[in-house]
Amino acid sequence: MNIALKVEENNGINRKTQPVTVGIPLSKGMIVDKKKLVLKDENKNIIKCQIKILEYWDDKSAKWISLDFKVDIKSNSNSTYYLTSISSVHHVQEKISLTKNEEFININSGIISVNITKREGDLFSLCLDSKKEESTTALSVKLVDDTGKSFDAVIQNFWFAEDDDNSSQTKDIFIEGTFSGLKLSKLKFKSKITFFNDSSYFKLDFTLHNPQAAKHEGGLWDLGDISSINITSLVISLTTPKNSIAKMTDHLSNDTMLFEQDFHIQQFSSGGENWNSPIHKDASGNVGLKQNGYKISGKNLEQTGNRILPSIELTSDIQTTCAYVENFWQNFPKAIRKKDNILKLELFPEGEIELQAGEQKTHTVWFDFDSNGQNFDWVDKPLNITLDPEYVASTNALDYFSNVSQQNDLLKIINKGITGANNFFEKREKIDEFGWRNFGELYADHEAAGNKDSELFISHYNNQYDPLYGFIYQFYLTGDKKWFELADDLAKHITDIDIYHTVDDKDEYNGGLFWHTDHYLDASTCTHRTFSKNHQAAYEGYTSGGGPGGQHCYTTGLKSHYLLTGNENSKAAVLQLADWITYSFEGSNCFLAKLFAIKQSGNHGIKDHMSEKYPMDRGTGHYIIALLDAYDLTQIQSYLTRAFKIIGNTFHPNDDVLLRNFDNIETTWFYTVFLQSVGRFLLIKEQMNQLDNDFYYARDAMLHYANWMLENELPYLEQTDKLEFPNTTWAGQDLRKVGIFYMANYYSPVNNEALLGKAAYFHQHIIKMLRNDSSNQYTRILALLMQNIGFVHFYQYRISQNKFENIRNYTDKIHTNKVISILSLLLKELSRLSIKREFKWLSLRSSKVAKLLGNKD
Repeated sequence: MNIALKVEENNGINRKTQPVTVGIPLSKGMIVDKKKLVLKDENKNIIKCQIKILEYWDDKSAKWISLDFKVDIKSNSNSTYYLTSISSVHHVQEKISLTKNEEFININSGIISVNITKREGDLFSLCLDSKKEESTTALSVKLVDDTGKSFDAVIQNFWFAEDDDNSSQTKDIFIEGTFSGLKLSKLKFKSKITFFNDSSYFKLDFTLHNPQAAKHEGGLWDLGDISSINITSLVISLTTPKNSIAKMTDHLSNDTMLFEQDFHIQQFSSGGENWNSPIHKDASGNVGLKQNGYKISGKNLEQTGNRILPSIELTSDIQTTCAYVENFWQNFPKAIRKKDNILKLELFPEGEIELQAGEQKTHTVWFDFDSNGQNFDWVDKPLNITLDPEYVASTNALDYFSNVSQQNDLLKIINKGITGANNFFEKREKIDEFGWRNFGELYADHEAAGNKDSELFISHYNNQYDPLYGFIYQFYLTGDKKWFELADDLAKHITDIDIYHTVDDKDEYNGGLFWHTDHYLDASTCTHRTFSKNHQAAYEGYTSGGGPGGQHCYTTGLKSHYLLTGNENSKAAVLQLADWITYSFEGSNCFLAKLFAIKQSGNHGIKDHMSEKYPMDRGTGHYIIALLDAYDLTQIQSYLTRAFKIIGNTFHPNDDVLLRNFDNIETTWFYTVFLQSVGRFLLIKEQMNQLDNDFYYARDAMLHYANWMLENELPYLEQTDKLEFPNTTWAGQDLRKVGIFYMANYYSPVNNEALLGKAAYFHQHIIKMLRNDSSNQYTRILALLMQNIGFVHFYQYRISQNKFENIRNYTDKIHTNKVISILSLLLKELSRLSIKREFKWLSLRSSKVAKLLGNKD
């Protein structure tokens, strides 16, 4: 084994021992013992490297690993490293040392020593000499509420992940806590501090979290909700030696500035042309931004500009300290202030910040306490580390990945996402998709197509059709780091903002993914939460509002982001969404919930609890995919078992397809999403070499429907009389059918030229509709193409290693007596009845009950 990692430096920065993390896919059976892997440079020297297994194959061999190592590379040059297997175990000598008890953790990187204790106000104290125990610098966190009261951070818990190599290169310490004071005890924080071996720098990820449930009266999610928490500022402070001279380096312009006395740098807004966009409305519907861009002030100094990425280096006779806040202007407002000998990193500077219920925000700060010229210019200009796409395809470890030439017509359209006049970066500028709540999100520009108002039309996309997965797929295919940048920004936004981080709301809402902004309506004051009170007029005569729903659940991109970067937040989000969508379909575990579910049985888009049947739609497809992604990450068999149970209770090889009414396109088109999820199940079973009864049942039912499609399906835009809005989005949706035809041929017992011909016909139709259409750069169309192009190419070019059996014969499914089903369901809940749980379920759905129970909120 000899896996090549190409490292590119194209930002004009000489890199010296720069830390990097990269995810590597491996073929099944290739590696069982990670200690038999080493990393070598071009001169065959062994490089210190920390290896972590992120995901396993079913045979317990490694499927994905992450590598942490340090790179030396000259500016504007390339280098290649090689991951190689060896016959004997390679022992790592240097390690980051840790000491821990219930009240104390000490981390020693070899250069600095850090103490973490449960002392109010301090995150930790630090000693510059790793051989000494006394502290010389303390890092503290302070929050000010909307009344002007100040509260110190209080650490409640800390821990580190146990590992078998004791962290030779990096070590993560996790902290959880709250803020002193009664009201703000509702506000939580969590922090991850990453230390690097033999280094004086470290990274701090600080997450502020409002864990309460929103009240969302009428299913509306506007700013100003009673469970929001309003704060005035959030500041990290550290004491520096007296008479320190400060040097500011702007990573955008490379300009430097010296301050011998106090200074203040603040980014008020994005600095863009549309800096006061309505995207920044507050609860009152006003945009309260004070001015465009940034301002630097100090003694006899005042300077303004548009955008700045400042690192601060403080130098004295005894110490040099450097601090850098990632995405300083992108995540405005931000500020850095030095007053006397206190350096303040104002993650939320003085102003008005509303943290919605179930919302969180993560800020990333780098520190170096022995910097010697450090300015962290490499943080926002990362090295580009790529793998040969042919190697990635050969591992079968990345979902539906195949190495296809960029000459492909649809890939050319997809590439407009980073090169076209309306690329994803330009879309950000159009509506000023910046600021701490917005950065990383995608503009749903297709929704603004018919807007004739002079005011900008704001619509958020919330990862519909999983563009996160699409970005990562394109990064592995092309090696263009712009795709990685889009993916990383989007993943961080999704995990902070788009997911509802609470356990105190309805089970079918807790931990869920919010829908995109409601169709054809401006986001107004609902931020990234779909439904606003200002939408009411558009719903005259209809029911408005709602919350997270299973029809909008995308996990594969988050899983892929974890495998690419090792970011545990993305993995946690996958497992959380799998739990949430389970509740969305199965309901809460209480008697009243089951009664309600029985009453709802037969309604469109939900599980029928009397027949155990699931709807054949995208929600069920998303449910299956979420379970399969969770299985991939955990290898817990129950996820796979549950996925098949859902498949078996959704369709059957003997179904009368005509009863599905697929001719009604607007209400049934998403059956194709379900069939795609069946394809993922089949692929996993095939990779496990489990061509068992479950496999063939799912295969045969899929072929039954694919054969119906072969005889009956037409491209959507050849049936415009059946469509409410016959636009080119439908051409993007047709790509699903192309993949299904190729998949059906792949799993057929014999090659089926008719299926291949039908796939080719649809494929050419899509190209014809989109190639020269001005709408082909809309976010929704690009997301659809990116989500489905891999599915198409994978089955188009893949040659099976298995000879599949002929289609089997099946008896019709016996339907359980409904009365028996109801009794069984209710008796199960009665056996575990909890009055407290019943009242909680009811109070979350009835304000009158909530008041009777004393919930005055």
